[in-house]
Amino acid sequence: MFSVIFENFSWMTINILLAFVPVLLGWLFYEAKNQIMKIVIFAGWLFFVPNTIYIFTDILHFMQQINEMNLFGAAVLAAQYEILFITGFLTYILSVYPVEKKLKLSTSVIIGINFIIGFGIVIGRIHRLNSWDIIIQTGSVINAALGTITSFELFSLAILFGLFANFMYFLFREKFDKICRMRLN
Repeated sequence: MFSVIFENFSWMTINILLAFVPVLLGWLFYEAKNQIMKIVIFAGWLFFVPNTIYIFTDILHFMQQINEMNLFGAAVLAAQYEILFITGFLTYILSVYPVEKKLKLSTSVIIGINFIIGFGIVIGRIHRLNSWDIIIQTGSVINAALGTITSFELFSLAILFGLFANFMYFLFREKFDKICRMRLN
């Protein structure tokens, strides 16, 4: 029981750290003045932002692990995953919001970005590629992208993740906007 909880702590910490990268990049983009830096930061943000909402796909691990637990272990496990999912949600909103505001993006562009994020989630979850692989394994990323586009199942999964990302963002954006307007003004 405790080995599962400690093992979860290890990979969850890595996933949470990866989810904070696009938050940092999103707010750096918001503050950037230099056009070249904006482009570089935006590219990094686009590659890393799927790591935020990707965390929700880890529900698969929870479903497998819960059966191995007694009541106390199940409670600890549920708390671990609750923290993970809340972090995934918050980092997702906190990373997309500043980019939306800085670029004054229309709703349709945000919807499109969320479908790109869904596509990135499939590349990460199914093809097991990471954000930095776009630089160090470009060929593998291209092959994974082509494989996703040409597979009805994977393309449909990317669409579902994109719909989920859109649902999450637009459900909470207005509430978050009110909070941020107070801080940004």
